[in-house]
Amino acid sequence: MIPQNHPDSRLSPFLATIGFARILHAAGIHRAAVGIAPRIVIQFLLGLIFTQRNFWRWWETRPSDEVPFGKDVVYRFLNDPRWNWRRVLSHVAREVYRHVRPFIPLLFQR
Repeated sequence: MIPQNHPDSRLSPFLATIGFARILHAAGIHRAAVGIAPRIVIQFLLGLIFTQRNFWRWWETRPSDEVPFGKDVVYRFLNDPRWNWRRVLSHVAREVYRHVRPFIPLLFQR
């Protein structure tokens, strides 16, 4: 469970709505036999991006027991060549569009 003061705590409902865990699995991004779930690492990184925070500065100001993984996990995760990030982005865009599409006609009504 991610504490409320984490930058990614508000992203959880959105990612659950679009089925982010399913999207990651479809792109071949999954947990190794031992380790942290990729969904948690990505959710953490997206939270930093949307709150305009620098990873390194944020990391240095936190107690070591507040984040359930080490900084090396993030670097290894982002640099893994086996995972198809383009597919993840296209699936996320498709799901967001699917959820927003019913509201598009309302924007252009006069």
